[in-house]
Amino acid sequence: MNAPARPPETLAVYRTAAGRLRIVLLQDDRPCEVLDGPDPLDPAAAANRPLREGDLVLGVVRRVVADLSAAFVDIGEEHDGFLPLSDAPPGCKAGQRLPVLLDRRMPDGKGHRVDARIALPGPFAVFRPDAEPKRRTRLKSMDPAAAAAAFDRDLARLAGEWAALAAEAASGSAPRHLGDYGAPLYRALCGLAGPAVTSVRADGSELLALVHAEAARILPDALPLLSLSVPVGGYGLEAALGLAGLDDAVRRRTVRLPSGGSLVLDRTEALHVLDVNSGKDVRNRPGDPLALRTNLEAAREAARQMRLRDLQGIVLVDFIRMKSDEDRAAVAAAFRAAAEGDRAKVRAEGFTKLGLFEATRSWT
Repeated sequence: MNAPARPPETLAVYRTAAGRLRIVLLQDDRPCEVLDGPDPLDPAAAANRPLREGDLVLGVVRRVVADLSAAFVDIGEEHDGFLPLSDAPPGCKAGQRLPVLLDRRMPDGKGHRVDARIALPGPFAVFRPDAEPKRRTRLKSMDPAAAAAAFDRDLARLAGEWAALAAEAASGSAPRHLGDYGAPLYRALCGLAGPAVTSVRADGSELLALVHAEAARILPDALPLLSLSVPVGGYGLEAALGLAGLDDAVRRRTVRLPSGGSLVLDRTEALHVLDVNSGKDVRNRPGDPLALRTNLEAAREAARQMRLRDLQGIVLVDFIRMKSDEDRAAVAAAFRAAAEGDRAKVRAEGFTKLGLFEATRSWT
């Protein structure tokens, strides 16, 4: 049996009321993933922005702590970056200039995790100076000849960029920023603009020119999808797509389900807990049991909320109790199908003996 086709997707690029650049992936007109950051067209905001996950930095090793199997790297932030020695080159030592990727931003008071195993992502290839390149999964949906050409073209671009960056890192001051591989627009074109995207809408001519230039550089196939959204009466793309309340939506504890039930999201130190309630939907229709109907809606919404809110780690979903293994299997299948488009790694472990549904979501 063939897998069902992915719903059509739209990539929206606009400025928020706070003046930040925001990129939203919409599936069936509903937001399912958000990337944002300082407006790159605002010189002041661009100059003062913090490092982003995926950015390339020329760091300086401050010290190596054998007991921790780690090195601490000055990356120009308040706290040194934490580099596991397993991710460092052999013989790493204090004073060494070292290009590193910002692997994971940590909460205030902790050094961000960095990685010296350079991997530069493109839409079709991942270039690794010291290892074999990787092929991106979107190549699987392409004609083999077109996929091979796209991979070779992307790999050549990334290899050329790395050669220039490595030469630049050999001199000049350190620490300093080297590459914008964590920029929201770059990440969106590499990761979000997949085969299901049928439109890329930019709010205003300035943003359209920005998106056009970046797409021409790294993803020419997206150029025919670009369209200009012209603000009307002071209302731009954010309002037109119903995204003005997105910030509140991703912080809201309770999410309403189509049939009247709800999904309640809580976070603890160790995990995320999602509780399913039937709410106002109390009708147990023949052939359409209340628990199964609500749980199927909740399974799809849980996968969407995990992606939209970028939940990471262990997730437990307390579905309404079901009587049959067949119903539990149907709910698990609905969750897995909804999670297929997630760029992060989602593992659905299934139901525990206590009836809780276990899943994990991570970027590694």
